[in-house]
Amino acid sequence: MLNKSDLEFINNNTNNMSFLPKEEKEPIVKSSSADNYMKFDKEKENRFRIMGGAIIGWELWVEGKPIRKKDELFTEKELSSADKDPFSPDGFLKTPRYFWAFPVYNYATESIQILEITQSTIREGIKGYMTDEDFGEDVTGYDFVVKMNDDGKGYTVRAKPPKDMDKGITKLYEDMGIDLEQLFSSKDPFSKEVKPDNFQ
Repeated sequence: MLNKSDLEFINNNTNNMSFLPKEEKEPIVKSSSADNYMKFDKEKENRFRIMGGAIIGWELWVEGKPIRKKDELFTEKELSSADKDPFSPDGFLKTPRYFWAFPVYNYATESIQILEITQSTIREGIKGYMTDEDFGEDVTGYDFVVKMNDDGKGYTVRAKPPKDMDKGITKLYEDMGIDLEQLFSSKDPFSKEVKPDNFQ
C-alpha cells in the first residue's frame, strides 16, 4: 500500500511531466510508387507549387490501369475493355478524359510529385490566374490551393501571392530528371537514366 510520501512523489512528478516532447511530429511515410502522384484530399485544402511544364492528352482506364495518348484515338478493343464508371447508375463504361499532367511540389507530403488533372474546373481556375497580371503565365512563380466545394461538386482554385521557391527544392526537382513523356508509354517518368561520366 502506498504511503503519503509515495503519493506526493507521484503527484509532483506527474504534474511536471509531459507524455511527449514538444518537438514530436508524426513522420511522413513514403513507401510506394503511388506516392509519386499527388492525390487531392477531398476534406482539406491541397497546396502545391508547379515545378515545370505540362503534357496534355487523353486517358482511358482499362483493367485498373491508365492508357494515355496524345490524341483521342483509342482502339475499339480499348474502348470496349474500359473499366466501368463507378458514378454511372447504368454501369456504363468509362470514356477517354482530357488531362493535364505536370510536376509539383506537394506541401502536405513535402515531396516532388506528378499531378494529373482531369477536372475542367481546376484547369479553368489555373488558366484564370495565368491571365491575371498580378500572377502571370509563369505558374512556377506562385502556389495554388485546390479544395473541393462543400456540396461535393467541383473545386475552388486559389493562388497565393507570388514568391520565390526554396532553392533546395528547385535543385531537388532539377536533379530528378522527370520525363513526363514516359506516361504515354506506361513507363515510369521518375526512372532517370544515369550515364557514366565518360559517356559520349
